[in-house]
Amino acid sequence: MIKKWLSRIGIGSARVDLALEKLEYMPGEVVTGQFLLIGGAVERVNFTFRLPEDLQPTEEDVSYWFKTTLHFDEGTASKDQDEIRIVPSDG
Repeated sequence: MIKKWLSRIGIGSARVDLALEKLEYMPGEVVTGQFLLIGGAVERVNFTFRLPEDLQPTEEDVSYWFKTTLHFDEGTASKDQDEIRIVPSDG
């Protein structure tokens, strides 16, 4: 019963972490990585996402983030944020 109560307030429950293969990409490139579920039944889930061709390069006022949220039945959630940089394409 104590374990269940602790997991409801976020102690001892699974956590999510998006682990990307790299942090710098060109528009149109495929972002790859894995969802790491720490403390859960599944440890790794593959992740792929093709970036749009028309993305503006990262600048001081332009940034890009992947925000990952894992929701639990008990109403708690684990969150992760990963910033990537978009660099101009060579063409």
